[in-house]
Amino acid sequence: MSSKKPKKTNGVTFAPDPPPSSVKVEKALEAATDKLRLQKNPNTRPKPPPSEPFVIDTIWAFYTFLVVNVLAALYAPIQDCDEVFNYWEPTNYLNRRFGLQTWEYSPEFAIRSWLYIVIHAIPGKLGSLFASKPTFEFYFIRIFLAVLCALCETRLFSTISRILNPRLGVMFLLVMVLSPGMFHASVAYLPSSFSMYMTMMGTAAFMDWRGGLKTSQGVMCEFIWRLVDSAVRCLCILALQVAVDTFFYHGVLVVPWRIVMYNVFSDSSRGPDIFGTEPWHFYLRNLLLNFNVWFLLAMSAGPVIALQFLTRGRPTTKQSPVRSMVFVAPFYLWLAIFSAQSHKEERFMYPAYPLLALNAAIALHSMLAYIGSADPKKMVGKISPNVKLAFVSLPLLFAIAVGVLRTIGIVTAYRAPLQIYEPLHSPEYANIDSTVCFGKDWYRFPSSYFLPQGIRARFIKSAFDGLLPGQYHEAEDGFGFFAGTWLIPPGMNDQNIEDPGKFVQSSNLDEDDYPLTLPSLQPSALEPDYVADDKTWEVLKCSSFLDASQTGIVGRTLWVPELNFIPTRFQRKWGRHCLLKRKSAS
Repeated sequence: MSSKKPKKTNGVTFAPDPPPSSVKVEKALEAATDKLRLQKNPNTRPKPPPSEPFVIDTIWAFYTFLVVNVLAALYAPIQDCDEVFNYWEPTNYLNRRFGLQTWEYSPEFAIRSWLYIVIHAIPGKLGSLFASKPTFEFYFIRIFLAVLCALCETRLFSTISRILNPRLGVMFLLVMVLSPGMFHASVAYLPSSFSMYMTMMGTAAFMDWRGGLKTSQGVMCEFIWRLVDSAVRCLCILALQVAVDTFFYHGVLVVPWRIVMYNVFSDSSRGPDIFGTEPWHFYLRNLLLNFNVWFLLAMSAGPVIALQFLTRGRPTTKQSPVRSMVFVAPFYLWLAIFSAQSHKEERFMYPAYPLLALNAAIALHSMLAYIGSADPKKMVGKISPNVKLAFVSLPLLFAIAVGVLRTIGIVTAYRAPLQIYEPLHSPEYANIDSTVCFGKDWYRFPSSYFLPQGIRARFIKSAFDGLLPGQYHEAEDGFGFFAGTWLIPPGMNDQNIEDPGKFVQSSNLDEDDYPLTLPSLQPSALEPDYVADDKTWEVLKCSSFLDASQTGIVGRTLWVPELNFIPTRFQRKWGRHCLLKRKSAS
């Protein structure tokens, strides 16, 4: 029988390791002892470690994101006319064979890809199987976007909670669901919103990445592999896009390159600047309006991390200060790059919204960690907990209240264009061919999804002197599939020059039966008050619409209840957004 010899190291002899059988006996004795102790005194059972406070399960986070996004899908007004004319109208054409066509979709210019439209037209067509009403398809697509956005938000929330800190994840969730900016961006049918979804997925993937081999050779191999892998994926997507656009435009086109050519290399008579320019501080004001206190926190994230490292020497998250700086830097880069461009639009900031929420959450978490210190050696540790609670709670409650009031204010003030077309879906208009005309508020048209199959949208002359959309060709016999996508429409140009052919002549308004939608605000020679002319026009439906010219800044910015004791200067003033019909001659 063999036995282990004692170990000898540097002249010192150690006892041999016990045989495995003796280890098993010791563990069995410890278990029996613990069991006997519990029988004598059950209260000695070891307590489980305390759970992390303020932690939200991922599934409940998803439900929260989803509920808010679905509310946005059902109630949020369309904020950008590009969403209607460049995305909803082409989708309506693919699924219903009619719609308004912008110059960007003319084969002469072709700076919009049909691939993005097809991706949304497919769920829209599926939605039409459940109900014949076109507005159902409209809201079905919006809810599809709401679900997609909620999934991306949950993915980033889960990663932030796991990689950084669970409390930080909760703060990220609060910023996302309580900000007016996210309310309308989450379900906007725009490439900017799609980019926002991909920003969330990309940020989560980057946070999860731990790197490959640590040697210089290993890092280089990892970098080259990822570069090649990304290039192959991009080429596959580009090949699919070119194939789809070739089918619709009847010509081989690389739309991304055409977009760059128009927006970057055009002369002064073309390019984005002809559609309007804004000062450098446009996005600062806009983000402050849509995110209020959260935006200020987001801007302070970088300095807070640096100050925290200098004063405390350790981070408040699971990551190093350098890695935390890497996480907050993209928001600053995006804001700086787009602020430097002359042509600015609110939607260009959509992809940075989750980054703003992440920065705000990091800054808030770092500040709370400092304020919550109970170290008596520090000044903050000597402050009363009640004072600290008030100091922290008041700004957060202000941010939440302002965000909710602005969201409600936008919905109640500008939702009328989504509400007034219901009479056109009555049996009276089911089988007629007619026209809905738009004047100065042409940009509030919510899309042809709100019109029955036989009714088309047209324009009457107003003060606007730019290029308005035309009609997709509706020819079918002898022209193949989707002829409107490859037949060149008349009167298009890429210089925003007005085309008189896009207008219905005002004299025709007295000859034909046109349902007409116009707001009864600020009438002019080109835009008379049709609503007041009750001898010629009858009202089919009207909805209240905020009169911004008569409402003060508080009423334009936030929801203000209709209460008599509120001073007049704070109250909101209303006009009417109406659908009219010419009265019969009899």
